[in-house]
Amino acid sequence: ECENYSNIDILRSDWEYGGAGGIVGHCANEASVKNCTNNGKVSGNYVIGGICGTLEEGNIYKCENIANIGLIGKKGCGGIVGYVKRSINKIENCENCGNINVEDNSSTEGVGGIVGIIRSSGWYEEIKLDIINCCNLGNINADAGSAAGIVGIQGTICKKNELNIYNCYNAGKITGNKRAEIISTIAKSNNTETITNIE
Repeated sequence: ECENYSNIDILRSDWEYGGAGGIVGHCANEASVKNCTNNGKVSGNYVIGGICGTLEEGNIYKCENIANIGLIGKKGCGGIVGYVKRSINKIENCENCGNINVEDNSSTEGVGGIVGIIRSSGWYEEIKLDIINCCNLGNINADAGSAAGIVGIQGTICKKNELNIYNCYNAGKITGNKRAEIISTIAKSNNTETITNIE
């Protein structure tokens, strides 16, 4: 259990950068983040999340983001997780209450109330993400980008990309060139989706 009240502002996009989050930057290797709350504003230009920047073989459980999130261009911005990269992952019983605002949205992709982008970094990798009992209450402003209440983009560039969404809902206002209540963009290739009990 943990709680953050400090603001986080990171401008970085090189290959060593793992992401920025209100609680943790990079959650990997079967690690779990549980019962945590972020109250500090998170802002940056690449891969930022209210709780976790990058999720890579990890779990986020019963976490809440209350603070606003600001993305300056680039990609990967989520109320809970900015970027889901590979392997088996789960986000369960989480809530985003913070507003998400994209300041330079001419080149932005992947803004979501729960997850920004689900995309692997290699053709031979597999991704599985379960999003269970989660909700977005924050408003999302991404005028020229892709935005959605739950997941911004489910991308390709991998052997398999499996996304399962159960019992989730969006109550926030969404503004974007490509916008949706649940998923903004699904890049069809080796992707599969299961969406159940959604509002």
